[in-house]
Amino acid sequence: MSMYNIFYFYAVRIINVKKKQKNYENIADNELAKQFANEAIESLYIYGHISKDEFSSPEKTRKLLKKMITSLKKEDFHMIVDHKESLLEIADQFKKNDNINFAKVFYAMFFEHAINSVIDIITCREKWTENLKLKLLKKNSLEEKLTWVLELLHLPQFNEKYLNIVKNLVADRNAFVHYKYKPDLDIHLTVDQLNKKEEKTQKELNGILKAVNYMKKYESRITYYEK
Repeated sequence: MSMYNIFYFYAVRIINVKKKQKNYENIADNELAKQFANEAIESLYIYGHISKDEFSSPEKTRKLLKKMITSLKKEDFHMIVDHKESLLEIADQFKKNDNINFAKVFYAMFFEHAINSVIDIITCREKWTENLKLKLLKKNSLEEKLTWVLELLHLPQFNEKYLNIVKNLVADRNAFVHYKYKPDLDIHLTVDQLNKKEEKTQKELNGILKAVNYMKKYESRITYYEK
C-alpha cells in the first residue's frame, strides 16, 4: 500500500471519529474532506509525530491507527493555512501586468513563508518550546534565517547565488514598502537606455523565479527528510 493510500486509509476513519459519523463511506466521497484529511495526516509525518516505519506493515498500521484515534479523542486539531502558492500566483499576476514593485512584495513574502515553514517543522521535530521557536521566527530577518539560523538548526547551506538574489529582492521590497525607493527618471532616458533597463528588469525577474524554484526544492528536501 502506498504512503498516500495509507494516509487516506487513516483519514476517512479519523474524520469519522472526530465528527462522530457512522457511515465513513459518505465522508470518503467528499473530496474536500479527503484532501483535508490527507494533509492533516501527512503533517503528522512531516512534523515528526509519526515515522515511515510505522507504515511498514499491516500490524504496525493497525497499531498506528489505534494510537492516532486515542490521541484525537484527547486533543483538538490546529490548522495552519499554507499561503505560499497563492502568494506566487498574486506575484505572477502583478509581474504579468508589469507591476514589478508589487510583484516583488509578494515574491519576498513567499520566501518569508517558505523559510518560516522549514524552521517551524525542524524546531517541532527537535522539540523546541513554542516560546523559543516564536522568538527565532520573529526576531530574525529573512537574511538571518537563510544563513546562521540554518546553521543553528544543522540544515544545508542555502545556495549563495540565490541568497544574494533574495537579499536584493528584500532590499527592493523594503524600499518600495517604506517609500524609500529612488524617483523614476524614465522620462529622461533614451529608447536604447529604456530597452537596456527593461532587459535588466527581465533578467532580475528570471533570477527571482529561479530562486523561487530553488526555495521550493530546498523546502521539500527538509520537509520530506531528504536533506
